[in-house]
Amino acid sequence: MVKRVKTFYLISFVYTWSIWILGIILRIEQTTLLISLGGVGPFIASLYYFFKLERLEQKGLIQRFKAKVLYVFFSLLIPSMVLIISVLINLMFTRNLNIGLGNGFISFSLILYLFLLIFGPLPEEIAWRGIAFHELSKKHVMKAQVIVAILWAAWHIPLFYIVDSYQHGLGLFTLSGLLFFVDIISLSFITGFLYINTKSITIAVLFHYAVNLIGEIFEVDMMTSIYQTIIYIIIMVGLVVLHKKNYDIKKMLEVNYTDQHLLILYAYLANEVKITNKTDNHKSEICTAMKKWDTFPLPQGTKYSIITKKKATPSENE
Repeated sequence: MVKRVKTFYLISFVYTWSIWILGIILRIEQTTLLISLGGVGPFIASLYYFFKLERLEQKGLIQRFKAKVLYVFFSLLIPSMVLIISVLINLMFTRNLNIGLGNGFISFSLILYLFLLIFGPLPEEIAWRGIAFHELSKKHVMKAQVIVAILWAAWHIPLFYIVDSYQHGLGLFTLSGLLFFVDIISLSFITGFLYINTKSITIAVLFHYAVNLIGEIFEVDMMTSIYQTIIYIIIMVGLVVLHKKNYDIKKMLEVNYTDQHLLILYAYLANEVKITNKTDNHKSEICTAMKKWDTFPLPQGTKYSIITKKKATPSENE
C-alpha cells in the first residue's frame, strides 16, 4: 500500500512540476493552458493508481463518490459562513464593509465555473483525499492528515513563479503567501475530516470547490483574509480535538481493564460522548461494546461511574 502511494505521489509531482517548471523557463504566455495542463497531474496519477487496483478495490473507489444531500449542503455552507463571519468581524472593528465582487462574478460564465471545477477540486480531491489520504489513514489518521497537507501545499509552489497565476499575485515570501499556505494546511485537515465522516470523495470536491468559488466571486481586504484564516484554524483545531477524543475512546474499548483509574478515565470520556444507535464512524462500535458493560456507582460524592465488564453467567459458559 505505502509503495503504491509513494508511486502515486511521484507521478503527481513529476508530471505537474515538469510542465510548470518548463513553462516558467520557456516563459510561456498562455498561463491558463499551462496551469491547466500541469494541474491534471494528480488525476493522471489517480488513473495509474486506479488501474493497479483489484476489481473489488476499484468498485469501492467508485462507490465513494456517493454523497448524502445533507452533507452536500453542509460542505457548501461552511466556506460561505466563514466568509460572512470574517466580514462581520472586520466590520465590527473597522466600521467598513470591506468586500466586493471579484472577477469571477464580473465575468460570470458557466464555462468558467465548470473550468474551476474540472481543473481544480475534482482531480485534486480524487487524488489527495480519495486515494492518498484514504490509503494513509488506514494506519494513522493524524499522520495521514499531516503528510497529505504538507505535500498538497508543496505541490503548489511552482505556481508562485508563473506570471498571472493567482499564487504569483500573492507572492511566495509575503504575508499573503504565508496565509495561502496556512489556509492550505487547515483546509486540508478540514477536508480530511469531512472525508472521514462521510466516506465521500464528492463531499471533499464540493467543499474544495466552494472555497475556490467564493474566492473568485468575492474580493476582501487583508484583515478579512486573516480572519478567514483564523476561523479555519479554529475549525481545524476543534476537529482535531474531537477526533482525538473519539480515537481515545475507541482504543480504550479494546483494552481489558484491570486498573480502577483507567476505568474512571473511561467513564469520564464516555460521559463526554453522546452514544447513539447510528452506524457512522466509531459510534456503532461504541454501542456494541457498551451493551457488554455494566455501570455501578462509586462511593457517594464521586462524580463519575466505573464501567466494568459484565461477568459471564454459568449458562453463558456452558
